[in-house]
Amino acid sequence: MHSKHCGIRVFINFSLIIFIVIFIFPACKTTGKLGGKKLKKRKPDFLLEQLRENRKSAEWLSAKAAIAYRDDNQRIKITSYVRMRKDSLIWMNVKKLGVEAARVQITPDSIYVLDRLNKEYLVKPFDFVSEQFQMPQAVRENMNFQALQNLFLGNPVFIPVETFESSIQLDHYQLDGTYDNIECSYQLRGEDYELKALQFVDNRDKKEVEFSFDDYQTLDNGQKYSYFRNIKLMSEQTGNVDMSIQLSKLELDVPKTIRFEVPSRYTRID
Repeated sequence: MHSKHCGIRVFINFSLIIFIVIFIFPACKTTGKLGGKKLKKRKPDFLLEQLRENRKSAEWLSAKAAIAYRDDNQRIKITSYVRMRKDSLIWMNVKKLGVEAARVQITPDSIYVLDRLNKEYLVKPFDFVSEQFQMPQAVRENMNFQALQNLFLGNPVFIPVETFESSIQLDHYQLDGTYDNIECSYQLRGEDYELKALQFVDNRDKKEVEFSFDDYQTLDNGQKYSYFRNIKLMSEQTGNVDMSIQLSKLELDVPKTIRFEVPSRYTRID
């Protein structure tokens, strides 16, 4: 892309999906083992309850993120600092070679983006997150601020699947269900039932979104938190999008100053 607005468009692509956190389904179903120990069969209700019990919570969250973004046209590596206040806002910036290139703030109803390179900004309704990537309609309907917040915390996002089937896949458990033409899958680690991955597939519109969570570390409060995330988006509209996110300097429940101001000399774009 060589247009004047290349910078802000690229930034939108990777900043809005930084929170949507590679997912790989095994090629065949086998009996699961963990360190030589055979996994026990578990019913869907039990596994769903484990997912709920392992949900993360924090009034404040801040972290540094090393991001590697790739689509069919470009590859980008940047650094971002992220701050989140529960049920209120998510703030982040993007730095390249130590220089801040852009800044974003997401609230329950709006998205604000500053392009510092081109001295431009945009304001969009929250729905722009899912519309930008042409996500399946059933996913869009359930992608609100709380869902985005949960993904950043490393929690599963649930869509209203009525019936799940459980199975053992290599070293993890898997829950599969369908909702409104969407195939939905959740993977749970065999050793502790932490979320390993989730996937939504719309076979009708040929769209897929896949998330994975890895590098779990135990924090001072006893919670296990995923320090590595990956996302894949695949559709005719977006092509293939792949992003990896490595977190560091993670802090929970430490209030932070959050500043987001639009300079008067900046031009608003659509």
